[in-house]
Amino acid sequence: LPPGLPTNTLPPTIPTDKLPTPLKPQDVIIKSYNPKEKMLTIHQGEQYLISPITKEKILANSISSHTKYALLDPAWIQRREKEVAEQQEKEQVYEPGILHY
Repeated sequence: LPPGLPTNTLPPTIPTDKLPTPLKPQDVIIKSYNPKEKMLTIHQGEQYLISPITKEKILANSISSHTKYALLDPAWIQRREKEVAEQQEKEQVYEPGILHY
């Protein structure tokens, strides 16, 4: 405390006539919320397929270009698998219940 101020001073009080009234239970709206639940909207006419090569979800009308790219470069699949394995190896540290020393 700065010198010169009395030690027994109380902070100013807030006027109670300006405080809002507490809410009644029937006035409170509680909605169920799940952040992991996402709304997936698929527009009419859009169909998705799972690629047999990459196991990715892709549009049905782009399957030919997707498979063409994968078939033109066969080493691409091996590189992709290697990158995925390396990424999983890096992220093992963050798995719950596993300690790495």
